[in-house]
Amino acid sequence: MSGANTQLYTVFSSTLLLTVILSLGPFLEPLPMCILACIVIVSLKSLFLQVKELPRYWRISKYDFAIWLTACLTTILTDVTKGLIISLAFALFTVVLREQWPRFPTVEVDGMPPQHVPEGVSVIKFESPLHFANVTLFTDKISELIASSKNDALLSGKGIIVDCSAMAYVDSMGFDALKEVPTSI
Repeated sequence: MSGANTQLYTVFSSTLLLTVILSLGPFLEPLPMCILACIVIVSLKSLFLQVKELPRYWRISKYDFAIWLTACLTTILTDVTKGLIISLAFALFTVVLREQWPRFPTVEVDGMPPQHVPEGVSVIKFESPLHFANVTLFTDKISELIASSKNDALLSGKGIIVDCSAMAYVDSMGFDALKEVPTSI
């Protein structure tokens, strides 16, 4: 591929590929199945070279690692159609998992690392849209944070910072949960 990304390039390359398949197809028909299998394997060389990327996927996102592994194994062990359907269903399932159970990382306050956050201030970041499906998890996490506050931040005039920068949207139940955070303190 020359690096072109236009629709005209796609139309041209598809037309050329169709012409080659239709004109050279009859010459490939008498070839033994093992030779045709070798042609397919060589054409999938780039897929097999992506195995080197697995450690990177594991470090960056366990979900992406699982999606890649599922897609590769189901395609190899079944056929392409079943592999594609199973992989797509698994990818959609991981999206549901990410929405239901978002991460709660330690965050920085005003550029300060977590160990430099003023004493008595607790910081929580919710890395998902706040909606009906995960609002209970959000409120439970806030309640946990309040209960585990051993330094009595609430009585010392300090408190909790809820970092909403990763929330792409908030539905009505999420909005109600955010409104209840100050009253639950």
